[in-house]
Amino acid sequence: MASKGLVRLPLPSPLLNSSAGISSCGRPKCGSGRRYFSLPSPRCANPAGPISVNGLVDYFRLLGWIHSQRLSDHPSPITSIASLSEQADASDGLQLNALLRYEADPPSSRRVRTGAWNPVGRPTDGLLAGPEIKRDDRITAASKTNDQEQGVREHGAGILSLSYIITIDQDLTRSENQLADIKLPPQEHVITCSGFLIECQDSKERILATCAHTLWQSNTILANELRHASLISTSHGERTVRSGCLARDQLGNAFMVSQVISALASADVLFFRLIKLPATPPHLQPPNQLALEEAKTDAFLVDSLVDFSSMSLEHHGALDTLASFLTLPVSPYPPPLSSPVCIPQLLNSDAGDSLFHWELGRVIEYKDTMGIKATPGTYDPLNTMIVSAVPRHGSSGGPIVNENGTVVGMIRGFQSAYDQKHAVGFGTVSERFWELFQLPGLRSASFKND
Repeated sequence: MASKGLVRLPLPSPLLNSSAGISSCGRPKCGSGRRYFSLPSPRCANPAGPISVNGLVDYFRLLGWIHSQRLSDHPSPITSIASLSEQADASDGLQLNALLRYEADPPSSRRVRTGAWNPVGRPTDGLLAGPEIKRDDRITAASKTNDQEQGVREHGAGILSLSYIITIDQDLTRSENQLADIKLPPQEHVITCSGFLIECQDSKERILATCAHTLWQSNTILANELRHASLISTSHGERTVRSGCLARDQLGNAFMVSQVISALASADVLFFRLIKLPATPPHLQPPNQLALEEAKTDAFLVDSLVDFSSMSLEHHGALDTLASFLTLPVSPYPPPLSSPVCIPQLLNSDAGDSLFHWELGRVIEYKDTMGIKATPGTYDPLNTMIVSAVPRHGSSGGPIVNENGTVVGMIRGFQSAYDQKHAVGFGTVSERFWELFQLPGLRSASFKND
């Protein structure tokens, strides 16, 4: 994928590396000793495949253009990164009036099928079944009707790729001819991470669990760009900075992050509320993902996005556009040491028809909130799980899945130390999720009356 002005953030320290993706860096070389398993092709659900990062940026620009040209008297439909950051700070430690089901041993229909092991837990090299497409649904595109294709697509994918997008455009004050030699090209910053959908037990609401550090990094870049834009005053125009967070799955669906509903900074956890965007414009899908100007001339597309953008966030929430989307089961119980786990690795190429593939690893150790070695099954407080699988850039925020097909943690990054020969991955144990939910039998009165 050609890089469109993407930037690379400095790593927090030489020993601690975030797996937030900020540019494409290619696939790992073969022979590294890692075991990868690709997710199944989603082409039966969407012939165009997943929208690319460039296409997602252009979709974001299209939403901004529609708001400025057609709905300038309405609030922007896009929640800015600054607003998301403020919401995260305000909701840190906020307990939701909702329950999260314990799913340590989910039924087969709910299990995340990574394909990395067989039913008795021994690793295999078989074809993977992803969590978003059941085996019975993987039939040839030739035998599927349009309604069937749309039905599979609306099941969605439990794992999403998120992109924090910051665009910088030049508002011109003179004619295009006068500015032909000084017009600046549009610029953007894209910070990528992953996330996964979980389901509240009673309300059935779908929320997205992801990491928090990519939001903080994005907000720092946004603040710098806003400061820079305020200092620039030229005779030919001003800089307009827009920001927001869009997400995509491997079935071609696109989403917008509308709100932070809870956060746990000490565990690097965020819970987002999502809004499903209208069907991905064909102009922005491969191989035409850069045809933004063509998309602007599509009257039907523009009208549909105007209708979408004119709705309030409350109206979008009432529509519950995620009601049919698959979610991942979560277990509060940490897997034993040396037990196998899988993590989804974000592919850094837009050439394929999958966003992720699975990598098999094992649990190495646990640590508490102070970074001290902890023992599962005791009174030691668990915070961090160390695994042998090393996440790629852009994979932070994704699930850590055990051999029962349930989520036992969330990827945060990778680290190395002087006494370690190889880098290792680390993540937050999923039991910390329950700090942000009501406990069974202890629900608040307001929740009982809902």
